Amino acid sequence: MKDAERKLRDQKEQAERDEQRINRNKIEGMLLDQKKVRAVQILNELKARDFKKVGKNKIDTMLADPEKMNYDEVIVFYEGVLAKERE
Repeated sequence: MKDAERKLRDQKEQAERDEQRINRNKIEGMLLDQKKVRAVQILNELKARDFKKVGKNKIDTMLADPEKMNYDEVIVFYEGVLAKERE
């Protein structure tokens, strides 16, 4: 009896963990999509301001192949540009 109850409880807990993992993955995917969109917006704005590179990467190359883009690097670079403009 106890084994059956324990097995049922374990199955319920596993199902709950699976559902939480699926939801977490969906949220992470949506966040990554938002980061991609924002990075492309930033790159287009930098390109309009006559910047040619972000770090060692050319802006045109990153816009052509967004999968290889380092989104955090783009955002950090842009924050640096904004900080310099405020000074």
